[in-house]
Amino acid sequence: MTPLSARRLAGRMRRLAAAPTAGLWRRLPAGARIAAFVVAGLVLLAVVGPAVAPYPATRNLTGPLAAPPDAAHWFGTDVYGRDVLSRIIHGTRVSVVAGLVTPLLALAAGTVVGAAAALAPGPLRRVLEWLLDLLVTFPGIVLAVALAALLSPGLPTTVVVLSVLFAPAVARVVRAAVVAEYGKDYVLVGRFMGAGPAWLLAHHVARNVAGPVLVFTSSLAGTAVLTEASLSFLGLSVQPPTPSWGNVVNDGRDLMASGGWWVTTFAGLATLVAVLALSVLADGLAAALGTTAPGETARAGGAVAAGPGGAPARSRRPSTPESPGPAAPAGPRATVPARRGEPLLAVRDLGIRFPAAHGGAEILSGVSFDVHPGESVGLVGESGSGKSLTTLAVMGLLPAGARVTGSIRFAGRELTTMPARERRKLLGTGLAMVYQDALSALNPGMRVGTQLRQVCRHSGRHRPADLLRRVHLDPGRTLSAYPHQLSGGQRQRVLIAMALAGDPALLLADEPTTALDVTLQAEIAGLLRELTAGRGLSMLLVSHDLAFVAQLTSRINVMYAGEIVEAGPVAPVLAGPRHRYLGALATAITSLERGVRADRPLTGAVPQPGRWPAGCRFSGRCPYATARCRDTAPVWAGDGERGFACHHPAGLPVGPQPVALTGGGEVR
Repeated sequence: MTPLSARRLAGRMRRLAAAPTAGLWRRLPAGARIAAFVVAGLVLLAVVGPAVAPYPATRNLTGPLAAPPDAAHWFGTDVYGRDVLSRIIHGTRVSVVAGLVTPLLALAAGTVVGAAAALAPGPLRRVLEWLLDLLVTFPGIVLAVALAALLSPGLPTTVVVLSVLFAPAVARVVRAAVVAEYGKDYVLVGRFMGAGPAWLLAHHVARNVAGPVLVFTSSLAGTAVLTEASLSFLGLSVQPPTPSWGNVVNDGRDLMASGGWWVTTFAGLATLVAVLALSVLADGLAAALGTTAPGETARAGGAVAAGPGGAPARSRRPSTPESPGPAAPAGPRATVPARRGEPLLAVRDLGIRFPAAHGGAEILSGVSFDVHPGESVGLVGESGSGKSLTTLAVMGLLPAGARVTGSIRFAGRELTTMPARERRKLLGTGLAMVYQDALSALNPGMRVGTQLRQVCRHSGRHRPADLLRRVHLDPGRTLSAYPHQLSGGQRQRVLIAMALAGDPALLLADEPTTALDVTLQAEIAGLLRELTAGRGLSMLLVSHDLAFVAQLTSRINVMYAGEIVEAGPVAPVLAGPRHRYLGALATAITSLERGVRADRPLTGAVPQPGRWPAGCRFSGRCPYATARCRDTAPVWAGDGERGFACHHPAGLPVGPQPVALTGGGEVR
């Protein structure tokens, strides 16, 4: 992270203080509201205190020394004859500066260090984490006393020392929050669009971690006030005769032995009230910010459209439908385009393993397929087959530590050896991805319009409203809405619009209809068909639903346990599967429309990497498996158009044909 981006990030964290605080006052508990008034009063007293104090803070009075409270001196006088009330009023400024400036400086430093610890490469990240853990183990007051004793005593020194002591704790909170957010889908979608880590942190992640970070920082204000008072009491902060609450308490220490209680008591009460008010306010902020998301969270099953002035207006569904016309008909299966020349995407012998997982066994092995310009290709299989991992490899977004072998060529360029910065330029423009869970793939703390504008600014090719019209959404309602205020189908269309912002040549759609009902699935299928057939967009469709893939693709690749077991044109492959796994999937299709039940459901689960048999990986679930299947891996057989890897291939009766999505076809 460069110094410029670090300064921008720290400034953005401060500017985002208002982002998570919409409607904050009415969500604060009553005690926190009272505490807020007390804190506001202390700040006001710090500003106007010298003008309203009855006496100068440092002038010795001519009256009696160490006088108890009376009508002339409400809090009495100290051993030098100085008015205690005036000294406490003047000392308020010291405590307010310590309580407000110290957390802000700690926030700025902790934000930069914590973000660096979250995003740094492996070795540097571990060093930073170790240093942060080490620094927070030392008692803060002991370190403060030691540092203040070495430096010149005074309020600036105290503020700097306390900021340095508080910064590691803030950095740990920032690091934990950033790491948690970076594991969410909306960050992964941003990476799909080609955004770098620093940009994602400043524009997406910061607003979602600002709440807990600011709450934690506010809790440091009371600690700063108490620590400054302690250092002043010890003579290591503000020096007499300049008043602070700590040295006022120290001034009354000798009077305590002779019954002079007032100096220490009133200065101590001022410190106690300030610390309690700041602590109660911090607890109230934590409770208020932890209850609801920005905007009023819509209940499941209802949609909320933005009303006048941005206020949410509840309705069962927006008056403008997702599509201006009726849902697109299922239509015929995709036709096979002419496959001339070099493929747009060529994957050859792709292998992936993680040395620290599954004993270092390969999770993908020997994966090969092509996607030609204007062609839609399906990648199907059960969960755990390696479909999503394949798409992440194509996008160059595999988790850290992945070891990749083989070749991935896009538009004639080798991706596996391309520098990361160069490869990221392809994301969003050459390659784009539609993620499976639209609700988690969109930033929950940002309006849809803001997210689309960021994507459009990155690509510089389209306006947000135009993109929404391309996916048949009303820009007027959608741009001002938060993701939770849209229905599932609307959110999926927004994701597709974001993917189209850079005019990509290849769209990778990973389970784009997950959690949608069959009607919305049909609408999304119609939209994808329109985009691919009408605009010449190539698509790699990942799904476990054979019926859905049959509607949208011209070629299909069937994956099982990290390898492709059958491939070819979709119609003949599904009409007469050769591999027993695909045959089992086909016979497991149930059609509610035709009243056909799955007579031979596929039992068991995909084996975990490292537990694969030496032979065919499907042999443990295949009723036709022999000793040869279990001991010897099958070789790939077939012509250039169609192939499979099975020792006992057969044209199985497939039972019911895959049906249109509106008929309820589903693989069980």
